[in-house]
Amino acid sequence: MAASLAQRIQGPFFIGLTINVFLHGVATVQVYLYFTNYKSDALWLRSLIVILYLAETLNCAINIYYAYNVLITHYGDEASLLAGSWVFTASTHPCLIFLFPPT
Repeated sequence: MAASLAQRIQGPFFIGLTINVFLHGVATVQVYLYFTNYKSDALWLRSLIVILYLAETLNCAINIYYAYNVLITHYGDEASLLAGSWVFTASTHPCLIFLFPPT
């Protein structure tokens, strides 16, 4: 049986999301250990770590919302898989936007 459009498009995304959430948990432990062990580091370095961690948390939240929206809210609606969404655009890495600007 041929794979459906949802399986071909969202299957790899869901696998990547699962790995991303797992690695976010690893990053959470690393941030916790950093702040408990290196209390005397410079304020700019500690601020940078907080900003990066919050950016990664926001990225995870946007990706989870996108997966929920596509796989739960629009279940069975293959036309919605082909339509663009602000969520998908927001979850794109900013460096990719600068390297490959939209035309």
